[in-house]
Formats: sequence, structure tokens, C-alpha cells
Amino acid sequence: MVGEPAVVKHGRPLPQNRWDLLDESEPGEPAAVTVIVPHYRQQAELDRTLLALRRQDHPASRLEIVVVDDGSPIPPTVPDDVILVRQEDRGFRLAAARNAGAAVASGSVLCFLDADTSPEPSYIRHLSRLPALSSDVVAVGRRRHASFTDAGIRGSALVQDVGPTVELPEPRWLRDAYASSRNLLEVDDRSYRFVIGAVSACSASLFAESGGFDEGFASYGGEDWEWAYRAWLLGALLAHVPLAVAWHDGPEWAGRPDSAAGDKNAETLRLARLLPVPGSGPKGLRGTSRTSS
Repeated sequence: MVGEPAVVKHGRPLPQNRWDLLDESEPGEPAAVTVIVPHYRQQAELDRTLLALRRQDHPASRLEIVVVDDGSPIPPTVPDDVILVRQEDRGFRLAAARNAGAAVASGSVLCFLDADTSPEPSYIRHLSRLPALSSDVVAVGRRRHASFTDAGIRGSALVQDVGPTVELPEPRWLRDAYASSRNLLEVDDRSYRFVIGAVSACSASLFAESGGFDEGFASYGGEDWEWAYRAWLLGALLAHVPLAVAWHDGPEWAGRPDSAAGDKNAETLRLARLLPVPGSGPKGLRGTSRTSS
């Protein structure tokens, strides 16, 4: 909670959640980064994201890409230098896919990026900086939304150029949370809700210490918040990095079809039972305290 020191195992020690003490710091050399990209039947979106990763200003020699296919009927096509991991189709297993990618990663920093979320050229450099400097930082970037399908984005088109022309609304609750917390400088034990797995990064050492994502999540949503909460309990620092921008192809939850609402409600109920934090449950569901028996 606010006021409690976070013990950094590797890198510069930081009091409380003061990742801003690293504002003027850069790693001595670019971090060795592994980008883990879960995929399921999204070849066009994956192609766009892999192209965007090729355009990063982070050195290519320090960037490893792992695509984890969650049992697509037809395996995705990836370039020869991209590691492809496949798991059998046993339903929606995003948590297991991310863990499988981390298991083969060689980078000291892990970046999790969904197949339909394409990064701007400076994304990896900005998002990996804090975890590279202090291994207990969990960094989350800015996920903007666009309808690339409607734009017909093809070939060499740049996501940072096309995105603003077909931009969809960002979730106001998330934007307001980052603003009011000064990009997560001011956090508490409910701030896990602002860690979006599709645009997140952490050190490989922190991920290993946390035990990775809970593979009991076998439907959409919640695995990132549950992991972020456990990382917080281990002493992780949470940081929002607004300069690390990636574009999601499609709207946020509020703009999706009504059928998505049922999935979101189920996610909320699962988390309310898993995370014993007062106020984390939906309206009408009693919360519990960590200190209660």
C-alpha cells in the first residue's frame, strides 16, 4: 500500500512506488527483450503486429519475438526468425499461452502484446526501460483503439499514421485512473485493475518469482489482473508508461456487441472470488478483507 517500501531485488532500490526516481535514467545497454504474442485465428492482425515489431527503434539484435498459437485450426505463418510455440485447442487459454511464451524466452524483460495490438516504433524502448532498470517494476503501456479493418490497412502502412484516422474511443475509466494516480505513482491494493495484460512488461525474474499467470483462467479476461495483484503482493511497483503506445484493432468492451457483456460479467465474478480486496467485487457482491479469517 502507499507508504510501504518496495524491496527491489535487482537494480536500483526504489522507496514506495517511486519509479519516477528513474525518470532521467536509461539502461547501460538496450535490454534483451522477449515479446510474447498470443494468437488464435488472427493471421492478418498478427501480420500487422509482427511488421510493427520489425519497425521498432529498439535494436533488432536485442529483440526476440515469440508467437504462441492457442490451437488455431491452421497454424499461423511467421518469419523464420520468429519462435512459434503451439498448444492444443482446449478453449480460451490466454494465461497458458503467455506462460508458454515465457518458458522459451531468453530476454531479461518480457513484453506481453496481443496479436491484434500493434505497437508504435518506440513502444518496446519505452515500455522496457523501467523493468530493465529495476526488476520489480510492472510497466503498462497505453492501448489506443482503432478500426483497422474498416481502414483496409495493408502492406507498409504505419499504424501510428493510420490509427488516428480511424480511432475509436479509449476507455474513460482507465484514462481517468491514470490521470488521477499520476500514471500509477499513487497506488493501493486495488491498482491491479489498471494493468492491461495486452500492453504490459516485467522482468523475467519477477515473472518467474510470481509463478506466472494462473492457468485456471480458461475464458476471456481476468488473468492479467489476478497476476498483477499477486505481483503487487510480492512487492512489485506499478507504472503506466503513456509514451509506449500500441493500437488495438477494435473497440474497448463498452463498444463491443452485447454478447461480450456476459463474458465481462463472468470475469468480474471470478475476480471477486479470487482477489480478497474490499471494493473489488461488483455491486451487490460483498467483498472480503485480506485480514479476515
